[in-house]
Order: sequence, then structure tokens, then C-alpha cells
Amino acid sequence: MIVSLTSALTLACLVVYQSDVINDLRNLLQTTNEKLLQTRDLLDREVQRNEELEGQVFILSDSIVLLNARIEDFKVEINRLKSKVQKLSGRIQQQEDKVKQLTAAINRLKSENVAKDARVARLEQERNQLLISMETADKERMKMQQQISKLRGELGMTNEQAAELNETKQSLNEEPAAPMTGIEDEKVEHAPQKKLASILGFTEVQFGEIVVKEDQNGPALKRAGNNWQYVLLNFVLNHQDPEVLVGEEFLVQVYDLDQHKVVPFNEFNPEYPDSPVGNKGFAFVYRGQPVGIRYFNSQKKESKNYELRLYYYKDGMIYQLRNNRVKIIERGKVVTR
Repeated sequence: MIVSLTSALTLACLVVYQSDVINDLRNLLQTTNEKLLQTRDLLDREVQRNEELEGQVFILSDSIVLLNARIEDFKVEINRLKSKVQKLSGRIQQQEDKVKQLTAAINRLKSENVAKDARVARLEQERNQLLISMETADKERMKMQQQISKLRGELGMTNEQAAELNETKQSLNEEPAAPMTGIEDEKVEHAPQKKLASILGFTEVQFGEIVVKEDQNGPALKRAGNNWQYVLLNFVLNHQDPEVLVGEEFLVQVYDLDQHKVVPFNEFNPEYPDSPVGNKGFAFVYRGQPVGIRYFNSQKKESKNYELRLYYYKDGMIYQLRNNRVKIIERGKVVTR
């Protein structure tokens, strides 16, 4: 009987132990099933995300191809316009030389006390026609230079877009960028005003060599009479962030201090008294390199004091810069630097 009781107790203990094992296995199986379901759900979401990313990569690839095609179109158009500007510049140079010859002939005839009024009138008419042609060519050249500047700006933006798309394509696994906040909106909205303030506050003009000549290929003058026609100047624009100035427009003036007026670039044209081309000076787009300018005017100079002025030129308005003025002729003498 004692043996039977012992066997019964042993059997009971075994049953309890097996029951605990079964419960543990049941709990392990349930936990494993839950993990499998979670893994399957994560796998489904990852597959869906990969499909979405593949679609984005496909779209971005097409966009990059289109942007690269636009970049090539911009380059072709810029080269075409540059070629036309070069031809126009050559034609304008020939006309400038012809104007100088006519001006010299007119002045020579006027100085002779003979009856040559008809010939003077004919030469003056020919010169005026040349001036009109030069004005038209100047306008066309300025328009093309503005188109080139605009195209270069669009080319730069397109290059940036292509670079950004390439970067996005390579980093699609990263978290998306946070949405723009109201503060950032304000920064974007006021960016042009901040850029203007930066240009005016921190741009400094550094003039280099300045030469006054009667003839472009002649010697530099020490004394300036009334026949000088060329001012050849070099300068650089300094700024703590030089890229701010690249692509911006500036204006160079030769200014008559005695008569308080601008000496026109080329020559004052009575047919276009209010023309923005020439009469305000010489406008140019800054490319980030030292600038060399040949300022031409064939009219006789009646004053004894002149200076160079350089302005920031934006939307038809001129703005002062630091150290933007330098005297070039004082009491009839060329100022040496």
C-alpha cells in the first residue's frame, strides 16, 4: 500500500510537471505567432514603402533627364547670343571710329574760314545717322546681354535643381525634411531686401589703373585738353560674401564736376535724349572677376574737373557703394594714382 501511494504521488507530480510544460509551450507558441504577425505586417509595409520609393526614383530619373536637356539648351542659346553680341560689338567699334573721323572733319571744317556750310551739314547729318545706328545697336546688345544674364541665372537654377534631385534620389531612405515654418517663410519673403542691404552695406570698390587717352591706342595723357575721348579703367568689387555680387548689375559713370552732369557713354544722341543706354553711363553685369572697361565719348570736353563713379544698378535705380568715387582729372591735369 505504501508503494501504491508513492507511485500515485509520483504520477501526480509528473502530471503537474507536464501540465506546466504544456502551458509554457502554449504561451511560447502564442508569443511566436504574435511576433510572426508583427513581422509580416512590417514586411508588408516595407514592401509597400520600397514600391513607393521605386516610383519616386523613376520619376526623379525622368526629371533629371529633362533638366539635363534644358541645361544643354541654355548653353546653346547662351553661346548663340554671345556670338551675336561679339558681332554687334565689332560693328559698334567700327561706328565709333567713323564717328571720330566725322567729328574731326566737322571740327576741321568749322575752324576754316571758308564757305563749307553745306559739307558741314552733310557730315553732321551722316554723323547723326551713325549715332542713331549706334544707339540701336547698343540697345540690341544690352538686350542680348540681359538675355544672357537671365539665361545664365536660369541655367544656374536648373543646375541646382538637377543637383538637388540627384541628392534626393540618393538619399530617399532618409527622413523627409521638416515642413517650412512661419519664420522661414519670413526669411524667404524678405530675402531680396536683405540682399540689397548686404550689397549696399558691405560692397567696397577698389579702383586699379585709370588711364585717360585721346586715341585708344595712343599714349596715356598727363594733361587733358578738350579732345580726350577714352577712359580705360580697372577695378574689383570686394564683399565678405563675393557670391552675393555675381550676376548683379552695376553702372560706371564719367561725371563732369564743373557742369554737374554725366559724360555719356559713346556720345549724346539728340534723337534719344532720354535713352537709358549710354546717357546714364555704362552698365555691366558683374561676374566675380576684376573688371576692365573702356569708356568712350567723342564730344569735345569743356570742363576741367571729372571723376569716375560706380553704382549698384537695380530696376533702373542707382545706389551708392563704399569708395565708389575717384577723381580722374583735376584742373585739367590727369590725376595719377
